[in-house]
Amino acid sequence: MSRTAEMDRVRRTIQGLCQSSNDLISNARLYEVFGLATEPEKARLRSRLGDLIRRRELIRVQDGIYSYNPGAAPQQDGEVFQRIWRVVRSRAPGFTYRDVGLISGASDRTVRRYLKFLIDEGFIVRHGKSGNTRHFRTTQKGKIQRETPFMPRPLPDPFKAERDAACRIVRALMEMDPYQPQTARKIAADSRIISDRFQTHRPEKEKRDDS
Repeated sequence: MSRTAEMDRVRRTIQGLCQSSNDLISNARLYEVFGLATEPEKARLRSRLGDLIRRRELIRVQDGIYSYNPGAAPQQDGEVFQRIWRVVRSRAPGFTYRDVGLISGASDRTVRRYLKFLIDEGFIVRHGKSGNTRHFRTTQKGKIQRETPFMPRPLPDPFKAERDAACRIVRALMEMDPYQPQTARKIAADSRIISDRFQTHRPEKEKRDDS
């Protein structure tokens, strides 16, 4: 399973288990839901959870326990991609960029970008050419994939989540009462975001110095 498809599956599962902002989800519960028994399988899941934490979709409440932040989930013109995906799954082999654009109403740039993603993920493949016009067909993987595959949201600033967390900590310390339990929880949660990043993603130079 590709990283993107697996991430979509993890995200949908967490969304289904966390119906409100007060619901919590744990590593142990996710291991059970996904039927993970070996440490390599569990490590892969924790890697996906780490991605969601950096995107602020998951908020670490304590070690191995999280709440879900649906406002941070990728939107990415979801309706447009859903229309394109319906066209792709319904067309006979040999469809073109133009075919998909005319039926879905999406721009040529959006169609080309999304179809490239579908090729990379194995949902469609190239199916010959007519002059300079490329043709495509849906693969078996694409035929059985009913839900729309979404492209991963880009992270232009790899430290954006940590910078935002640092700003919130400073604001809380300067403008709020740290003795208030709610404020203290917010500061602790943002501190964990920063700590987790630099514990699990240490600079290469630091790693070499330790060796």
